[in-house]
Amino acid sequence: MRDRGETLRAGLHLAVLWSFAIAKPLFDILADDPAFFVARDLSGADVAIFSVGLVVLPPLLLLGVERLADLLRGGLARPLHLMLIAVLASALAIQFVKEVAERPAALIILAALVLGSAFAVVYGRTEFAPSMLTVLSPAPLAFLALFLVASPVERIVLPDDPETAARSVGSDAPVVIVVFDELPLASLLDGRGRIDASRYPSFAELARRSTWYRNTTAVAAHTSRGLPAILAGDSELDAGVPVAGAYPENLFTVLSASHEMHVVEAATQLCPESICGERERDPFAERMTSLIGDLAVVEARRL
Repeated sequence: MRDRGETLRAGLHLAVLWSFAIAKPLFDILADDPAFFVARDLSGADVAIFSVGLVVLPPLLLLGVERLADLLRGGLARPLHLMLIAVLASALAIQFVKEVAERPAALIILAALVLGSAFAVVYGRTEFAPSMLTVLSPAPLAFLALFLVASPVERIVLPDDPETAARSVGSDAPVVIVVFDELPLASLLDGRGRIDASRYPSFAELARRSTWYRNTTAVAAHTSRGLPAILAGDSELDAGVPVAGAYPENLFTVLSASHEMHVVEAATQLCPESICGERERDPFAERMTSLIGDLAVVEARRL
């Protein structure tokens, strides 16, 4: 049966391989698109809990399986550990094989399995590979810290509630903005370039009584980029994450002194809680279940 030191080293080695093979690549994807979290209405605490769990829980679970095998049958823990090392090393190898060889998926997977198995053999028969993983044991915490506080995700995890930039607008007339997401204007037009009154009478009536711009278009293809441009009034500003701290001067903050806010944001969080109050969210378990399900698809496609 393993002693405590061997168990600790085994857990560290699993955590290092897991972080390089799974956690860090996923962090890289999410750091490039932090709006993924915003669109799912996650709080900073949600993102932090998920991120810590991604780094810590899977290696602990794998180590628990090894520990159980060790308790049930002392000689089973070592081969099980080597098998897990081979699987994680194979997942890591896939990333490198894909970069150097454009081959059918089956060949890439086969090559990765061969490399992962070879690493497990070296790990089991030499001191170099285990020592290397021990030296790299701070890596999981480093990846976690970089993701939470040194990437655009920081604006979600450590949000700034901007000071109200209220202006004297000289009127308390109601201001109503409704955004029809993914509704091209061309879908509403007839053959003469006007709102099709027979199919869309309400839109046609609104256009007749209003000023509308038939050639208007969004400044970006994604809601997380286009909507902040509308609400902040700056098509050049791209903060990377659609939250209030990234766009401190927007329509909500400017009109907050003179208008009462009734705001529903499905894909952004541009209205500060100091103005709009705390957002109503689904239960924590539902939020995490949905997030994990979506990211499982992302990770499967990545691999």
